[in-house]
Amino acid sequence: MRPDCVQFGQDAFAPAGQAPARIKRFEYDRLGRVVLADDPSRGLRVYEYNAFGELLAELDANEQLIEFEYDDLGRLISSTDDEGETTWTWDTKKIGELTSTESSSGVATSYEYDAFTRRTKIAQTIDGETLAMRLVYGDFDRITGVIYPGNPLTGPIALRNLYGADGSLIEVREAKANTLLWQLEQLDAAGNLERERFGNELITDRQWDPLTGRLVHLRTTGAQASPLQDLRYTWNPVGTLAEREDLRLHQREQLGYDHLHRLTDVVIDVGPKHHERQFAYDSLGNLIHASDIGDYDYDHRGRLRFADATQHVWDDNGNLIYRKGPQGTHRFEWTSADKLRRLIPADAEPTEYRYDAEDRRAQRIDHERALETVYLHGFYERDRETKDDGIHETHRYTVYGRERAIAEIVAELSPDEIGAKQTRYLHDDHLGSVDVVTDEQGEVLQRLSYDAWGKPRDPNDWSAHDDFVPELLVNRGYTGHEGRDDAGLVNMGGRLYDPRLGRMINADPFMVDSLSTQGWNRYAYVLNNPLALTDPSGYSPDGEMIYGDEDQTGYFEGGPIITKEGGIYHVRADAPETVGESNEADPAPDVRGTNFASALDSMGLLGQGQETTPDEPEPSVWLSLGSACSTASSIPACPPKSTTRSAWPATCGGCGPRATPRAPIAASSASGWAARHSRPTPTTSPTTRR
Repeated sequence: MRPDCVQFGQDAFAPAGQAPARIKRFEYDRLGRVVLADDPSRGLRVYEYNAFGELLAELDANEQLIEFEYDDLGRLISSTDDEGETTWTWDTKKIGELTSTESSSGVATSYEYDAFTRRTKIAQTIDGETLAMRLVYGDFDRITGVIYPGNPLTGPIALRNLYGADGSLIEVREAKANTLLWQLEQLDAAGNLERERFGNELITDRQWDPLTGRLVHLRTTGAQASPLQDLRYTWNPVGTLAEREDLRLHQREQLGYDHLHRLTDVVIDVGPKHHERQFAYDSLGNLIHASDIGDYDYDHRGRLRFADATQHVWDDNGNLIYRKGPQGTHRFEWTSADKLRRLIPADAEPTEYRYDAEDRRAQRIDHERALETVYLHGFYERDRETKDDGIHETHRYTVYGRERAIAEIVAELSPDEIGAKQTRYLHDDHLGSVDVVTDEQGEVLQRLSYDAWGKPRDPNDWSAHDDFVPELLVNRGYTGHEGRDDAGLVNMGGRLYDPRLGRMINADPFMVDSLSTQGWNRYAYVLNNPLALTDPSGYSPDGEMIYGDEDQTGYFEGGPIITKEGGIYHVRADAPETVGESNEADPAPDVRGTNFASALDSMGLLGQGQETTPDEPEPSVWLSLGSACSTASSIPACPPKSTTRSAWPATCGGCGPRATPRAPIAASSASGWAARHSRPTPTTSPTTRR
């Protein structure tokens, strides 16, 4: 039997009526499909299926109804919600290829394929304007060329990829002038990148621990006498980062953790300067105290009410809708798919967002600055800003090397179409955050730094704790995500992250790990281990997952005792409890993102043009945070790190039915699940079924 509810305690059942914050309640039909999911973080959701097991409708906690239509082959062709209708059109001549989509916000996308059903063109149309990029293939289905949208200054930008005998990417060149942008020079025995050369002749060397495969030293050098980067990392045996140093400036940051490997202490030394921060958590992984913020106060649903003298109000779906404090007052409006639609400051014009059919951000309009930004699948961005002297445009072309962005080609145009083209190289740290930006001559254009939770800080003085908001020269920032600052939030693709508080501002539709107490928290950022894990998709941590000491039921039995010896904080796992639960008293009433893999996955292409098919999702067992109400049984698990909703099974372990299913974008999608479960394409136009 599957559990009908999950709760803390020993051999206890969920009471009838309203469930407290720690109880998740699920109901099933006779075929074992989830028809009701009640999670205090995301609210009550009800699902309806047809005889084929396809999701027909979902009613969420905000009373928003989403309805779905399918063709006779079970392919999604329409979804209708409060914003309107989103459509998918499928090719009847090729084997199930998607030819076009149009979202309810008016973003249309079309696709073209070659004789081998490889995607060769992606075109996106917004308000009558079309931007297109093309892909060129060589042997073994590898992408050998990428042709970006053009601009009045340079015309189309084209890149050429070169591969080694083992099929790995070894060079990226700008095709027109055959200019080297990036080159792989050396890998270690485990396949880790040891040396790479950039087009400005800077060389980055990486040293990896041969036993663990963890990065221990990163150094970038050029013609200058001193290195541009000289970063050293020390790791604990369990995989948490113990220390990071910038050897150029003699800056050192030491880190401490509790027995669940959650960050508890940061000690920064910059010459004679010394700065410390401490953090504490409840048993569910909620931050309850930060020394520079103060206490975190939560409501009965486990949602943040107050922190840093700032009030937070949430809708019934678990999305932040109002925030008021020293950093300003903002209102947030969300789509039916829980994507940010409008950001409204109290003292400025709003910023609006539009998405394509796969819920990728396609347009951003900042009405305060008269600035429009369009996005094309993580490869291209264009800023168009209206000023007193006319329209200024900035075209950004993201260049990918081995598994990450390594450069941006930037073309800036003034109203008289006089402009300049420049290549800016990105040098990252161990998390993929941009650390240094250099120009074509190898000179430093900008230095960046982020604290333990991703908040920007002064790169020349890590100990400074004042607000530091740099104006980025590139479109990448913390962990390689979009660097644009919208109310201090980081766009991670799937969700939005607040680095000041170390929490997401909308609930995760997935459970990170149903076998861990910490994995049930829908707002915690990467299991509160932000210096070892990242979140490329906005839905799931990426990195070496490590877990601490838990009892047999998985319940955290107490907080740690932290002692300090020689500047290092040590944690004793068997300490008595020192931290409490989330505050459930007087609850406030509820009120009604690209790294390389993400960019290619969004097009159904991964690994420099080579198709990859992840293993079939393993069954996950529904277990309790204490003890379940009934015996657990296995159901399909959510594919990890998927950014495409179509990859989700109809019923996901730990998160219920997929909230808004989307159609597979290609047979070469990064999700093996979607590819292996697709049905043949009809030779005639399919009919519609509901």
